[in-house]
This record gives sequence, structure tokens and C-alpha cells, in this order.
Amino acid sequence: MWDETARKAKEDYVVLLGQFDQAPVRQGKTGPVLNFTGKQLGASGFGTAFTGQITLVRHCLTAEPTCDASYVPRGEQLIFVQKKDDRLVLFETLCGDLLIAQPSKDDLHRLLTCHRGGECLALN
Repeated sequence: MWDETARKAKEDYVVLLGQFDQAPVRQGKTGPVLNFTGKQLGASGFGTAFTGQITLVRHCLTAEPTCDASYVPRGEQLIFVQKKDDRLVLFETLCGDLLIAQPSKDDLHRLLTCHRGGECLALN
């Protein structure tokens, strides 16, 4: 399920909704470091502004264009980023379970319902 990794993890995760800048800030040891601007999920929803850097780590098994190290997701993204030491890391997997591109209003409603203790349904 979309957030199963984050929910069961021992590590802390932050849920963000927003967009990546298309130009990487720099190349990190494990992947590109990108600026992300949007909102952070809190008790009342996506009400807290967020601007920060995210390290993108890809786990790819194919030669798809999205596995290219220079590819940056475009448009609005719903991402589940792991707090790792002093940085935020997005582990982008083949299943796409920690990055939802162009989330619908229904997706966001389902996420908020789950976050507030309601039923957790799959996102589209």
C-alpha cells in the first residue's frame, strides 16, 4: 500500500505535498539533492509551509526514463521522505509507493482520513 513502508518503518517520515525545482542543487553521494517547495502534513492537514532540500535515491531495475539520474519529477508530488541524520531522503522505488505524482483530491482526502485515524485506503 502507498504508505505501508512509512507506517511500518522504525525511521521517522515526513509527508510533503508540493513541487521539486527542476535544477538539482548538487549531486549527493547517493543521488541528486533537490529543492522542494510545498506543505507538510500535520494534525490539521497540509497547513505548514515547507521549503527544503530532499536527497533523491532511486532503486531502479529497468532502463525507464524515470530511472535516469538526471530525471526530476515534474508537477505536484505527494512524497513520503525519511528523516536520515540531518537530511530528508526520498527513496524512489520501482513500485512508486513513496512518491505519488499528481495526486487527486480523492487521494489527498484518503490520506488525511488515514492520518486522522480513519480507514486507510489505497491511493489511485
